[in-house]
Amino acid sequence: MSIILKDLEENINLIKLKIDKVEADIISLINSDAKMAKNFLKACSVKGIGVIIAAYMLVCTNNFTSFDNPRKFNCYAGLAPFEHTSGTSIIKKTKTSKLRNKTIKVLLYNGANSAAIYDKELKAYYTRKFKEGKEHQLIMNNIACKLVYRIFAVVNREEPFVNLVR
Repeated sequence: MSIILKDLEENINLIKLKIDKVEADIISLINSDAKMAKNFLKACSVKGIGVIIAAYMLVCTNNFTSFDNPRKFNCYAGLAPFEHTSGTSIIKKTKTSKLRNKTIKVLLYNGANSAAIYDKELKAYYTRKFKEGKEHQLIMNNIACKLVYRIFAVVNREEPFVNLVR
């Protein structure tokens, strides 16, 4: 049994090394452009946003030039809810669009899960909304939207994110 565990640990360590190498390659590509590197560092300053999410945001937004505000990006990512109504006879629950960039949505949900644990402000928000009876997915969607707003804010203000709640 210990031989199997040792083999698994070696495989895990090898995969971790490969991940570190890929992340280093991504960072070196980003650092080749000064403005992109600056925006990347600002995006990474937001809790819940790591190397992969920040790099993918740079790609999706063309270094934050394709979208002039976070609301449009939230629609693109499939985070913005839309009403499902038809006059007064059909009124259904709001839903997010099926026409979305699924990859960025998944990445932002992962970041939202992390932020809900490690960011005190977002953790308090999650707890408050959960006590109000909101569903977990709805709250995570809202936190992902908040992360997008934070990323766009730090890039537009040209300063790193400062968490006021400690």
